[in-house]
Amino acid sequence: MDSAYLAYTPKKKVVLWKYENIESEDKSVVVYLSNGSANDSGEFTVEGNVIRIQGIGVIFWELCDGGNTIEDMVKRIVEEYDVETEQVTQDLEAFLDNMEDMGLIIKDWAPF
Repeated sequence: MDSAYLAYTPKKKVVLWKYENIESEDKSVVVYLSNGSANDSGEFTVEGNVIRIQGIGVIFWELCDGGNTIEDMVKRIVEEYDVETEQVTQDLEAFLDNMEDMGLIIKDWAPF
């Protein structure tokens, strides 16, 4: 992964989403789609016009606020959860690609 990619600041495009099971270890995020087109993946499942993001995908989703670079996101997760950088980088890249393909995030967002 090159340094330009690591400098991207992913940001959510959708406005309608919510947390579920926020007080439990099974915390998830539900994103409501306008077109209902998406594919299942390890970090999320599709149920009609709803995507349920689970596990590490919830943390990835939370960090897609337009203020964190991909490099920041990887570092934070590695430090907080004591996991391997390479694995987090691969998982995050796949997650961001899937979310961008579905039109849910802008991977290289800029405020100007």
